Amino acid sequence: MVTELKSFYKKQYPKIGNVDKLLPKYKLLELHEQLESNGQLESYHAFNSINETGIKINKQKVLAYFRPEVEQQITNDNKIYTNYSIFTKTGRPSNTTGMINFGALDNRQRRIVIPEFDVLVEFDYDAFHLRLIGELINYKFPQGSVHQHFAELYGCNYEQSKKITFQQLYGGIDYQIAQSVEFYGKTQRFISDLWKKFNVNNQIETYIYRRKLLKEKLTDITKNKLFNYYIQAVETEVNTKTIMKLQEYLKDKQTNLILYLYDSFLFDVSKKDGGKTVREIQEILEGTRYLSTMKVGFNYNNLKDVTEKFNEKYN
Repeated sequence: MVTELKSFYKKQYPKIGNVDKLLPKYKLLELHEQLESNGQLESYHAFNSINETGIKINKQKVLAYFRPEVEQQITNDNKIYTNYSIFTKTGRPSNTTGMINFGALDNRQRRIVIPEFDVLVEFDYDAFHLRLIGELINYKFPQGSVHQHFAELYGCNYEQSKKITFQQLYGGIDYQIAQSVEFYGKTQRFISDLWKKFNVNNQIETYIYRRKLLKEKLTDITKNKLFNYYIQAVETEVNTKTIMKLQEYLKDKQTNLILYLYDSFLFDVSKKDGGKTVREIQEILEGTRYLSTMKVGFNYNNLKDVTEKFNEKYN
């Protein structure tokens, strides 16, 4: 346990060469209990498992798209290792690796990511935040697309529905919509209750790990910003559990989870594992609560949607 925690701190504070020797064993054990109780140690394991896998890259394109210093990050087998950090306000991991921020690659830069084995497969959750909010407020979505469900409630098309929903969730819920659409009425009450608890207790606890979001640490906080922070924390904690399940499933396979971006998961898939492995990855991701789309390609910028064909074949 102590060795594990020393490794944890050495990776979080790489510039302090002997950080593992600065803390006495009793303090390490105390910190271990604290991190374990609020889920940060499990989050560390989940995201560090992706860090240690690395991403196969096209070296020529990396050197063309990024500053020359990036070459120092490229290993002899043409891989770059990610650096997820969980120490953010909400626990939502950041991922900046030296010269490259894998969470903010433009379409051209996405070409640098290629498969080490046979093909890249990306799963994207459908309306992930909306489904998470639905769980929090006990709102049951019908089967199928959440955005299509709202389009029918709003009386508009699919694309207009997405715009309206985004505006309501992140710009503030309109009174008339809160009165006419059950989901928004329940969400509005949840936001108000969350804000009240936060101001009475000077903190709130996250959904799964009960990690404290302290008022003293959240500057310039507003009711809607607190809600957004809370949903980001829920997203991260749900996905931490999912990543742990995925890594356990993949431990005896070549296929790897190589990149995580909040509501999407990118896999480097080996044909040796077969289509059944991809199907079982999908089942782990979706469980009984979520839907996802699936894209396949030979670089991260050239992924083709195969959701319908894949589901027809394996359902």
